[in-house]
Amino acid sequence: MTNWKTVVNKVQSGDKYSAEWAIRTLEPNMKRHLKYTSREEQENLMQELRVKTFLVLHSFRFQETPGFWEWKKEHEDKHLKI
Repeated sequence: MTNWKTVVNKVQSGDKYSAEWAIRTLEPNMKRHLKYTSREEQENLMQELRVKTFLVLHSFRFQETPGFWEWKKEHEDKHLKI
């Protein structure tokens, strides 16, 4: 199992090989979803997905990501308001 936190930290430290690895790892999922678009659009959309993935890898902040219990409490608080 891949530790994505380690991969993201390496990418943010400037490791271009980790960025390439992450994008290649995610490409099968991207391609699977792109099969529902027209062939003319697929290559353009794939390129956009690669760029977005690259940008997210560089900008993701683990410190700002809530833990499960924090998320659960926030989610419950939003839905319990009447």
